[in-house]
Amino acid sequence: MKDVFGKALMNYHNSDKTKIRIRRDDNYLDEEDAGMYFSGYDDFPGYEKKILKYADGKILDIGCGAGRHSLFLQKKGCSVVGMDFSKLAIKVSKIRGLKNCVLASAFSLPFKKNSFDSVLLMGNNFGICGNNSENFLRKV
Repeated sequence: MKDVFGKALMNYHNSDKTKIRIRRDDNYLDEEDAGMYFSGYDDFPGYEKKILKYADGKILDIGCGAGRHSLFLQKKGCSVVGMDFSKLAIKVSKIRGLKNCVLASAFSLPFKKNSFDSVLLMGNNFGICGNNSENFLRKV
């Protein structure tokens, strides 16, 4: 099944509130409510609110999902680009009103060097770096 995460976001957006089941290759199992990807600022955890205070200039939100952080920043008047590897996540973000969305991999950024002043990797997105976090951050 392709774009499982995107399908879960689209289903939730279309009123299917089925929980997302996560099973990783290390046998970690979990369930989460997709509603968290649609939450507004008031429901963001404290650490996310604190991080968002530092986002300024032109902002890239890597792994934007349903666009919750990008939409908040956009409403504040920030210049923000939401980026995700999931076609359906990008579609949901656009439906929800995110103006600038890009379908791309974090490992093959389609932007010129120094295009952004701030980069967000919210949620568990930093985990995509694996053991190459230092190299990844240099590139971003």
